[in-house]
Amino acid sequence: MCFCIYILISAELIGIVYYRALEAATDCQRLRVLCRGLVSNELAHVGFESVLLLALRAGRVAPVRTLMCLAHRAFFAGTASVVWLTHRSVLRQGGHGARSFLRVCLSQYAFYLEPVNVTLASRSVR
Repeated sequence: MCFCIYILISAELIGIVYYRALEAATDCQRLRVLCRGLVSNELAHVGFESVLLLALRAGRVAPVRTLMCLAHRAFFAGTASVVWLTHRSVLRQGGHGARSFLRVCLSQYAFYLEPVNVTLASRSVR
């Protein structure tokens, strides 16, 4: 089950970056509106799926969790590279070179699937 969700969230995270680039690349108002709707839809899916994946990961022992994260990140980067190779004309028109597209895709991945533990300091109220 986990593997299927990794594939799905990979496609959706890359799709978010792609649809934003397509929106920037076109002069067609209808296509721009469609792209915004698709991004909105994908963000809702990614929010749910990332919480689910992080919960599934948390139940694994540390070495297995680390291997799963590395494998998924490599799969994700490879998938983003294939998208770049097959859709580079649109992505270039949308403002991305190969490096910037991969960087933005990986930043989306990191935001949703590599959470930072934050501890809030407590302040006494006088």
